[in-house]
Amino acid sequence: TTEIYTLSLHDALPISFNYNDLKNDASDAYLNFITMTKDALDKIFLTTVITRDFQGTEVMKIDPRIVHNEETNMMEPKVDVDFLVQTRKNVTLDKIKGQLIRSLRNSNFTMGKAGLITSSSNMSDFSARGKKNKTSCA
Repeated sequence: TTEIYTLSLHDALPISFNYNDLKNDASDAYLNFITMTKDALDKIFLTTVITRDFQGTEVMKIDPRIVHNEETNMMEPKVDVDFLVQTRKNVTLDKIKGQLIRSLRNSNFTMGKAGLITSSSNMSDFSARGKKNKTSCA
């Protein structure tokens, strides 16, 4: 069986991308962002204890927006990323989230070449917003 979970990572900072380009889903920047984010998520999960059951991720949607940073009192670009995680066996959603959070903490909340920086405060958003939309496929 294959199990698929839908997860969201909220308020990531896209450091190497132009915010306006990320709003256009036909732009090269948008497609590159999706590809690099998927590659970074795959690499994260391939270095965890679920690596033998992991079958891949797919970025389903990004939502670039401008938000107010209360610490700096300035507006800054952020991106929400909705993605699927596919596993071979019965790997729980809590285990998937735990492995992702642990990997992000170990990498100082950066996602490789994806040009994304998350923050520890976003981990509670991530944990709370993971959806247990599990579907089994033969």
